[in-house]
Amino acid sequence: MDSSYSNIDARQSNFSHVGRDQNHIHVQKTYNINNTTYHQTVYFSLFGSPQADRHVPISLSNHLPRLISSPETLPPRSLVACRSSDAVFVVDNTTGLIDQITRFLLDRNHSSNDRRDLALELESLHQTLTLIKLTIQKYNDTPLGQSLANLITPEVNGCSAALQALLDSTEDIRLCLSSTSISHLWRQVWRPMLRDKFTLLLRKKLSYSRQLFQELLVTLHSVALTELGTELHAGLATLQRFHGFNHQILPSLYHIKLNTVDVLNHLGEIIPVPTIFCSTWKDFHYIVQVHCRNRVGIDFIERGDYEVICAENSQIVRPSELAHTVQPGMKLEMSILLRPEIAFQDAKETCPRCHHINLNATVDLGWIQCRKCSGLFQIAGANQNRRDNESIAGHTDKRRGGIVDEYKEGNSAQNGDEEIVSPASQRNETDPGELSTTGKRPEREKHDTQFFRRIRVICMNDDPAWSIGLSPNLIEINDVLEHLLDGPQHVVNVDDRMERARESFNKIELWHKAQSAPANIAVMKAARTVSRDYAEAIELGVKAASHGIAFVSDIINLCEHLSQNPDGGVSLFFAETRMTVQLAHTDAKSSYEQFRAIRQKLLQIIRGALVQQKQMKIGSDNRQRSTKEQDYTGALMLLHKASDDMSELVNCVSKFTNWWSKAETMISTLEKQMPIDVRRMSTTRVDVVRKNWAIVEKEIEEYRRNLDALNDFYFADKKHTPATKIKKLKAVFMRNSTGHTR
Repeated sequence: MDSSYSNIDARQSNFSHVGRDQNHIHVQKTYNINNTTYHQTVYFSLFGSPQADRHVPISLSNHLPRLISSPETLPPRSLVACRSSDAVFVVDNTTGLIDQITRFLLDRNHSSNDRRDLALELESLHQTLTLIKLTIQKYNDTPLGQSLANLITPEVNGCSAALQALLDSTEDIRLCLSSTSISHLWRQVWRPMLRDKFTLLLRKKLSYSRQLFQELLVTLHSVALTELGTELHAGLATLQRFHGFNHQILPSLYHIKLNTVDVLNHLGEIIPVPTIFCSTWKDFHYIVQVHCRNRVGIDFIERGDYEVICAENSQIVRPSELAHTVQPGMKLEMSILLRPEIAFQDAKETCPRCHHINLNATVDLGWIQCRKCSGLFQIAGANQNRRDNESIAGHTDKRRGGIVDEYKEGNSAQNGDEEIVSPASQRNETDPGELSTTGKRPEREKHDTQFFRRIRVICMNDDPAWSIGLSPNLIEINDVLEHLLDGPQHVVNVDDRMERARESFNKIELWHKAQSAPANIAVMKAARTVSRDYAEAIELGVKAASHGIAFVSDIINLCEHLSQNPDGGVSLFFAETRMTVQLAHTDAKSSYEQFRAIRQKLLQIIRGALVQQKQMKIGSDNRQRSTKEQDYTGALMLLHKASDDMSELVNCVSKFTNWWSKAETMISTLEKQMPIDVRRMSTTRVDVVRKNWAIVEKEIEEYRRNLDALNDFYFADKKHTPATKIKKLKAVFMRNSTGHTR
């Protein structure tokens, strides 16, 4: 919402024909909006002369409409983190603006229909915002609180900006009439200026926002009704209370229909989940948990031991894919996850519900329907499901191959919304403390299993690596796509840490140029040499990231080729992909070693500086010692900051190197397992991979444009700039940015 209207410069407003009996007023105003000058003329007559019908509105109606987005032209908004207290504040501010405007909007004697309609719209919006405020406060301490604040705050800010612009227009009129004897008649001057076009546009904007808020209220009413229905089902609420709450919704909201996704839960009941709560897994999990509360299997739901499956093709919808996958009216199903300590061979055809052994059972899309109880089940080995468990749990496997992190892991790069999904899968066993407090909980869960309509059993032994209905592959094409989804986050993390370290080295470079104190010039000169090493190491780091573009291009081309020619040859695809991954892994390891060596040099310089700082105190008077200590303190602060930034960078590059190591292993394994089963390939995952890496490509392009400036900064006084390396790196960027086809 553009708020430039609030910056109107009306100091040059001038008045003419104001005098004598003040019957006729001719107001000419000059506005300066965004450095553009606008002129408006207003004629006003107290006694209804012919000029009274010539109400030419000021810039309110000519220029404010472009500050108010109509529903058809609303720009897409990205959700930013907003606090509930901020949302309550902006709601209070907006209702306060409505109160101020409605006090002088209508005339006691006569008001146009447009102004009456606007007043009614403001009254309805005020009532809706009051309910919205109560809703925010009610859900503040629930998992939905953050999402509600994110949804509500931007829209309320838009209403507030439009209303503030309308209120500011009254101040302009007051300013124009302040030096006249009819300044008290500013309302009579201002009201006719609200011409039809402006009031229609403003009302349209406010009505659009009000409808959004009302849809949200109906959605939350359905959530609360579901929660109350769950209590009614468990005997914790009365039927009268349920019916009373059901009719508490405003009659004006009865016509609103919700966009929902039908989720068939583990007991065969349909949960209508509003689509606005499918943007994050945390919100989706909360709605499911509310519906399943006090029902059989709630322990599994609360722990997150379930999967969501697309009913059409039995594809697993991962938490990271939920927002991209769901559509209004879509049908999803829930599958309970069991993790018994039994061997795969002993359970591969045994129904977990009734324990009937289904010999030579028919498999449909990986699922077996028990001949005895008609329940659906799937038996899988631990290796096959480790990747799925990690993704659903929101954690990565700590037992990584390749380079082991040298430093403690910092903030997790995973989405916090997915951490709620499966705490049980993080430990793969029941907490002993939990057993002591719950007593018969394992027995109850074993009893509950017989009621689940769809179960996926994950055997905890690591020997077998296939599941019933699937080819005995260790790796599927979906596993590679899922791995690619993790790549952009590694690139972003490395990019962020590289930028922080670069800023630290820039400060060291500037300090060296500005300081000439003999106490620390030698120390900073050595640090400056390290900063030049860092500039050269950046090249390999960016180069490794650029290989990801080529890797993604290879995999997407492979998927497209397989979708059109399932039985066609893919040897050429694998040859190029394998070469790309090997180069990337090599460059990533080299950049890791260079960044690690740079950090070690910084630590040596810091240790040497500390020793010199102690030695300088000997043989110096107090004044000289104080000056030298100040010089060393400033230098050490910069060195410690650079060392800390390099530690975080080395950590992130180490993880990125491990990511490439795993990618190389997966491609090698997938190549050995040809032919590839494309029936389970997720086209949605392919699209998400393509979109995410397109963003990474833009970031790499930005780095490509800045490489010359970076090297000019660090190598300005060198006789030879590593132009050859820069030229080669640019060639790599040009190849990967344009892509390559076969």
